[in-house]
Amino acid sequence: MPSGKHRAETTMTLTPEEVDIAHRSFVDRPDMPRMTNAEKEWTYLQNKLRHQQMLCDGSYSEQKG
Repeated sequence: MPSGKHRAETTMTLTPEEVDIAHRSFVDRPDMPRMTNAEKEWTYLQNKLRHQQMLCDGSYSEQKG
């Protein structure tokens, strides 16, 4: 990259359990367009990646108290 910054390529997939959770987590609502299972999985994966990034940069902590 011209800026000298390097972006790591990451491949992430969902486990069978996460796929099932994704399918059940995004319910159809009459005021919103229907999501396909692929869209539900993509949205779940994006949220999973965002959560991991927040854990890495310290903006989210799983510690209670």
